[in-house]
Amino acid sequence: MSFFRRLFGFQDKKTVTEAPLPAPQLPAADKLEHARAQFLAMQASHDYFPPSCWEVYPKLLQKAGRFDEAARTLDWLLSQAETLVDRDSRQQDDPLFIRKGEIHHWRKLIYETLRIVYAREGRKDDAEHYESLRVESKAAYENFLSQRDAYHRQQIKEGVVTTSAFDMHFDNEAELYAQAAEWVLAGSSLDKSMRLDLALSSRGGNNGAVRRLLGEKDFDWPWYDEWYARFSEMGRFPDSSYALAWQLPSAPITLPYTSMGAVLSSLTIAQLRELAVSHGITLTKSAKKDKLCQTIASSLRWEDVIELANAKNAEHERKERLARIRAKQDLLCESLTMRFHNLLRHGQIGELLADNIVPRRPRLEHDAGNHDEWIVGEIIAKWKFDPSDISNLPPFFPGDHTTLGTEKT
Repeated sequence: MSFFRRLFGFQDKKTVTEAPLPAPQLPAADKLEHARAQFLAMQASHDYFPPSCWEVYPKLLQKAGRFDEAARTLDWLLSQAETLVDRDSRQQDDPLFIRKGEIHHWRKLIYETLRIVYAREGRKDDAEHYESLRVESKAAYENFLSQRDAYHRQQIKEGVVTTSAFDMHFDNEAELYAQAAEWVLAGSSLDKSMRLDLALSSRGGNNGAVRRLLGEKDFDWPWYDEWYARFSEMGRFPDSSYALAWQLPSAPITLPYTSMGAVLSSLTIAQLRELAVSHGITLTKSAKKDKLCQTIASSLRWEDVIELANAKNAEHERKERLARIRAKQDLLCESLTMRFHNLLRHGQIGELLADNIVPRRPRLEHDAGNHDEWIVGEIIAKWKFDPSDISNLPPFFPGDHTTLGTEKT
C-alpha cells in the first residue's frame, strides 16, 4: 500500500469515487508534469491520493532542481495531515485518544522525508531539526501504541469489543487466549498476567504489540528451548519465514568489519573524505568511491581504523542480536495465535459433531508442500480428535501452521 493511502487512511478502495490515474512510462520532464497534475488534483479534491504523488513527485522535484517546491509540497502535507486524519477518524468507533494518536505516525513519516529533502540540499541544520522532530514523533507514536494495545487487551478481557480494530469477537475469547498463553508459555518465568497480556496482544497476528510488551530483551520460553534442543539433535531446523528465530540471541555472531576494505567500503563518500582529511590524505575531487577507498587504504594502517571497525562491529552485533530477539518474539506471536485458533476450532467442531446435522469427520489440515512436513507428518498420521481433550491440539512446535478442520463423511 502506498504511503499516501496509509497517510490519510484511505484503505478501502470502495470509498474511492474515481480511479487513480495510471503511472505511465514518460520522459522525465513529462513525468514531473504528470505527477504535478495529480498532486494539484489531490489538493483540490482531498478525496483520493494517487500513489505516484508521494512516491514520485518530491523525488522528481529534487531531480529537476526545484527544491523550494518540494519543500512547500511537504509543508502542505504536514499542515493538512491532522485535519484529514481527524476527518477520517470520525467514521471509526475507536475512542478519541486512538483516533488522534495516529497523527504521530504521519508526522514521523513526513518529518523523515523533509529531513531527506533538506539533507540532499546540503542544509544540515534544517535536516537535523527535522530529524529531532521525527525522533519526538516516533517516541510519541510508540507511547500511543502502548496505550492502544492496553485498551484493546482490556476490551477482550471485558468481552466488550466494539472498536473497528476487531472484525470478529467470540464470547469465550479471553478464556481461550488464557488457555493459549498457559500452554504455549508453560513453565516460563514470565508472570501469569504478562503471559495473558502477550496472548491478548497476539490477536490477529499483531507482532508489534507483542514486541512492545517484551521490549528488546530475550525472554524465557521453555517450549521453544525444548524444540531447539530437538532440532539441534536432528541437525535440522524448520525452513520457514521464522528461520532467524531459531538462531539463539546468545549465540556467537560473525563480525563483518575485520579488514581495511570492509571498513572503508561501508562508509559514504562524505565519510571517506572526512576520514581522509583527519589523516592528512589528499583526494581527487571527482574521484569515485572505489578510487577513494584505494587511495585511503594505501595511506592508512589497520591501527588507524580499528576504533572505527570496533564501533561498526558493535553496532552490527547489537542489530543482529535484536533481529534474532524480534524473530523469536514474532514466533511466539504466531504460536499464540495458532493455539487460540485451534482451541476455538476444537470447540466449534465438537459442537458440530454433537449436532450431527451434516456428517463430518475432524482432520488436521497441513499444506502438503510445506517445508515442515518432516516434523509433523508422523504426528498427523497418528492424530485422533477428542472433543474432551485439548492436549493434542496444534501447533505441535513453535511456528507450526497445522490447523483443525473437517471433511464430509
